[in-house]
Amino acid sequence: MNSRYPLLLIPLVLFIATTIIVAFGIIEGWFGPDNDGIMAFCEHERDGYIKQPANSFSNLAFSIIGIYIAWFSYKNQFSGTNRISSTRYYPLLFSCSLIILGAGSFAMHATDTALGEFLDLFGMYLFSSFVAAYAITRWFKLPDLGFFILFLINVSVSSYIHLYSGEGTYLGLSASSFCFAIQLLVGVTFELFLRYIRKININAALGWTSISLLVIAFIIWNLSRNQDSILCDPHLWLQGHAIWHILDAVGTFFVFLYYASEVDQSIGLNQNSAE
Repeated sequence: MNSRYPLLLIPLVLFIATTIIVAFGIIEGWFGPDNDGIMAFCEHERDGYIKQPANSFSNLAFSIIGIYIAWFSYKNQFSGTNRISSTRYYPLLFSCSLIILGAGSFAMHATDTALGEFLDLFGMYLFSSFVAAYAITRWFKLPDLGFFILFLINVSVSSYIHLYSGEGTYLGLSASSFCFAIQLLVGVTFELFLRYIRKININAALGWTSISLLVIAFIIWNLSRNQDSILCDPHLWLQGHAIWHILDAVGTFFVFLYYASEVDQSIGLNQNSAE
């Protein structure tokens, strides 16, 4: 068997498994009772199994990007030599995180349940924890074990805060969203340090493209956040929040391309020594 097969096979199996689990969970009511009151993120709650179709199905963009990253990694289409291109576990974790994010967010918007909300945020924490841990690891030149320890701590602490923080808000964001935003901010800050202070060899244009897409998506998210927002029409089939999902998914792809473009001379030297 080709040693790169797991890079493609594992994400595909994960996508199929999460799709089946979410589908049966929605049909059989595994996610629990609906939340009381009006659903968040503008879209009108419809009858049937999928309460917010636009906000639910737009999450397929994350899964599609996750699978494409898996294919990209399997075909070894990297332009640089770095931790992403020289290992199996970094690209595998990145692609699987996006697939889980897509499934979790689909579950939330389809069901409006507490468990669906947690799964949505858990997927977001997987991505933001990767971004923060990967940047910190490279800045401090930590071993791969250091990355995974940081990653697990970030995911665990964020999940704990979501489950036990109550209704507290920070700078207008819930505690859960605040954790997500802080992790992204930490990741971006250290990436700027790496590029403009340490001057690593990486395609900065890809990084700025990803940031631009995420910022535009965040603006649309705010302008269509609830029934009082100026871009909100609850009965439209194309929702602002759905556009936020799609732009975010494309933005994560550019994040991956940015990582993949890095040329780390120490990685190349280590590989040559090993050979």
